[in-house]
Amino acid sequence: MNAFRFAGDMSHLFSVLVLLLKIYATKSCSGISLKTQELYALVFLTRYLDLFTYVVSVYNTLMKIVFISSSIAIVWCMRFHPVVRRTIRQGAGHLSALPPRWCQFGPRAAFP
Repeated sequence: MNAFRFAGDMSHLFSVLVLLLKIYATKSCSGISLKTQELYALVFLTRYLDLFTYVVSVYNTLMKIVFISSSIAIVWCMRFHPVVRRTIRQGAGHLSALPPRWCQFGPRAAFP
């Protein structure tokens, strides 16, 4: 096991736990972008598609499951939690109005 990979995984796991604890403690998601969290969930879902076809190690498989489930939990909490979803600011800033489908133009141009 690479020490740098382990440190990176643990710091990512810690940051996700801090984010989830912040959402649950304050019952608010102000300051957190829903579209960004949805894109993170999409990235993890597509990045770890090999979860059920190629197993490297138990640790690797476990971390993939944790990253996918935690990003989906954040999106679920922001979209469907009855108290938290009322704190989403709609249309806050010009960048949050950018449709996520626009993010596919870069990869499509780079990999036609």
